[in-house]
Amino acid sequence: MDGYKYVSGFPLVGTILIAFYSLISFPKPEMSIYLSILLLIDTGGPLWFVICTLRQKELWEGNQKFKGNFQ
Repeated sequence: MDGYKYVSGFPLVGTILIAFYSLISFPKPEMSIYLSILLLIDTGGPLWFVICTLRQKELWEGNQKFKGNFQ
């Protein structure tokens, strides 16, 4: 757990709030579009974690143990 010294949960909270408000503002399409754009440009959120780690097979293959080799 040494590598997780300064990891914050606030990006996840922000993503959940954006998704929640996007669902609430569904009848207003301009607000939903604005919130969707905000979600896409939030580079610290879980969406960008998934996008940036898609090429790392060690994280996504369940049958192999993660070794931390990022090449």
